[in-house]
Amino acid sequence: MIYRHRVSLIDLLATSGDLTLSWTSPVYPKLYSNDSSINPLPRPITEDEDGWIGSLVMIGAMTGPFAAGFISEKYGRRIALLCLAIPHMVSLFTMAFAHNVYLFYFGRLFAGLSTGGGYTVLPVYIAEISQDSTRGPYTQTLNVFWALGNFLPYAIGPYLSMIWFNLILACLPTIFFVLFLILGPETPYYLVMRKKDKRSRKIIDVT
Repeated sequence: MIYRHRVSLIDLLATSGDLTLSWTSPVYPKLYSNDSSINPLPRPITEDEDGWIGSLVMIGAMTGPFAAGFISEKYGRRIALLCLAIPHMVSLFTMAFAHNVYLFYFGRLFAGLSTGGGYTVLPVYIAEISQDSTRGPYTQTLNVFWALGNFLPYAIGPYLSMIWFNLILACLPTIFFVLFLILGPETPYYLVMRKKDKRSRKIIDVT
């Protein structure tokens, strides 16, 4: 099995992606609050702002696969995955310190780009880095960690301030980026496709 312990890093990015889908559930009560110690904005949000915060992530998710697919084919699966982690980090760090509703708009749109792109590139990477006998189990881990990403905001969001909630969530894509930058291999399939057979053999030999 090629780089078995490194493939598990991919699940961190899967969790980061689905954090965006349930992120609003513990956040909306804070943004509607009149208590300045809870709500980082100078006033409660309106229903229109509520709608934009909830929907912009989906607009980003619709466009993310196109960018991620292009980067994946042009520069490789490894680079595409690293690029997907960056919007997650920028989004969560921005929203951790946001005091303006437009920064939340920006963060949600940016998070959506990575979420949509992740659904495109993550299954491809796992399919290409694993052997036939392990491809199914590895692919199923994505579903587990996508579900974990949906669960985490519900589990910790109600008990944390906006700053700490977003900073803790930001640790996941940050850890993935650092570790995958150091340990993550390119897929042999992509290397062969780009006629880099020697590099492909080196990765396969690690089996």
